[in-house]
Amino acid sequence: MSDPEPSKRKMVKVIPAATLVPSMSRLLKILLPTQGQNTSVCFLAVVPRVFKLLHDPATGLSVDAEISQGAHFLKIEVRYKDGCHIGANTTGILVTQEGNEKFLPWTAYATSHHCDGITITLQNETLEVSAGNIHLDILWHQNGQNSFLWPAIRQQAPIPNAKGLLGLSPVSYVFKETTPVAKLEILGKEVLATRVSTVDYSTHAKPTVDCWLNEPGVDPPLQL
Repeated sequence: MSDPEPSKRKMVKVIPAATLVPSMSRLLKILLPTQGQNTSVCFLAVVPRVFKLLHDPATGLSVDAEISQGAHFLKIEVRYKDGCHIGANTTGILVTQEGNEKFLPWTAYATSHHCDGITITLQNETLEVSAGNIHLDILWHQNGQNSFLWPAIRQQAPIPNAKGLLGLSPVSYVFKETTPVAKLEILGKEVLATRVSTVDYSTHAKPTVDCWLNEPGVDPPLQL
């Protein structure tokens, strides 16, 4: 999943909830971390089948993903500088360093490796990737006979100049009105939102949580 040329790169687009999704794209619901509120903000994003989750210019860390039609992650690839490549899919993890490959099944015993400045730890069906101040978890979920991955950033502080869904900083919001629908002020913009329930896949417990979802036909205040 190499990054295409800048002129051909497909961008992630945040959309109103009622927008139709092109047949070759996927509709992904994103839970955005919040500061000082119990209820998160969520929004819908149209993404191509393969897209960039994170690029951090400061560390050179880049994370790409491939998702299914059902908006579950099938592959997640982490690249760091030129010497380290980590490819995770629903079977396991392949770590490549200077041409040497090591395969780790998700059910392996707890293990830790170093790869050109990255620390990789696999335990409890979670791959922990640490590079500088960035801590990324890739979780392996099983749903009956099917399995899928889910990425989660464990650092709540902003990542300066980071791009992609995992680079979004926590936000705070202010209630402006609560009836007939909620009106929230986020990042200086007012949006209409409905309280909905969604599954939080960032932990193995997969709890169902409430979040504020932008109303159909209303542009959210976030652009990636």
